[in-house]
Amino acid sequence: MSAEKDDSVIVIRFSPFGADRLRENAEDTFADDLERHHIPARFGVSVLAVPLSEDESVAEAVERVCGSTHLGGKKIAVVTGRLLREAGFDLVHDPTQMEPLHHLVGARNFEAVPNVEALASLFVERRMNNPIWTRRLS
Repeated sequence: MSAEKDDSVIVIRFSPFGADRLRENAEDTFADDLERHHIPARFGVSVLAVPLSEDESVAEAVERVCGSTHLGGKKIAVVTGRLLREAGFDLVHDPTQMEPLHHLVGARNFEAVPNVEALASLFVERRMNNPIWTRRLS
């Protein structure tokens, strides 16, 4: 597991991880916010995030999140909130009815498209197989 347990949250991004797709996601979030009259509208990349339980490993948290979402895909990227903050990103809870663990990753204050190249690099370096992928196929 590439993310290590810290005092942070575990953040999971389902593929795609490419900078162009992350930019598109951030711009779509902004457009969606405008449509929903969310003021201010935000440029954010969609992820799922969850705090670790006291006795939970990173692998257990990843499995818990992957098992609770309607999202699917063979590849995920696992980072921590601390790593994102250290790289200059903010993480904000943005729950939806379908995805209560939904969060947005963005630049400070979410006023501009984040550095998607740096974010893509973080995700690509920490990608792994979705631990429940084979169970979803059966």
